Amino acid sequence: QNAYYKVYIPVNAPSLEKTSNAIFEFLSANNIKHISKIGKNIRNDDIVVRLYNEEDVYKLQNFINTNETIKQGLNSPNPFMLSDGNVSIEVDGLKTSYNTVITNYISMYIENCIQTNNYNVNSEDFIKFVGNVFNEIYYGNASEYFSYFESKMLLCYQDTVENPKKGDNND
Repeated sequence: QNAYYKVYIPVNAPSLEKTSNAIFEFLSANNIKHISKIGKNIRNDDIVVRLYNEEDVYKLQNFINTNETIKQGLNSPNPFMLSDGNVSIEVDGLKTSYNTVITNYISMYIENCIQTNNYNVNSEDFIKFVGNVFNEIYYGNASEYFSYFESKMLLCYQDTVENPKKGDNND
């Protein structure tokens, strides 16, 4: 199985056809091999382009982030994914997918609630918690949070590699 770089492009509904055409024309004109899909529901991964190499990722990223027509038709990228400009990026095998990252945040939140005897678990409190983690990572003691994430990533890796579920496609 090949490892791909996945580029997630969040497009608003009125721009989906125009934006997808521009992206696929760019990929074709530059002989960039890809496997792509367009979602039928508008969300943060409306267009997913799987690329074979990092150089092609940079080319596509630059095209999207500098094309004013495309930029006008984009929604904000997913805040829980590695993003650059208007696109989010994931590399197969690195466990940086939305599902993995959000699962780690939820796990951290629940563990924090248990440790602090906070049984008022709700979405508003979760959002505040994620904001605090974000601020701590970027403005405080990041090593503590990265160590926690690394341990969670290892558990996810072990579950996926050592105990794979049938039909698990890592999306």
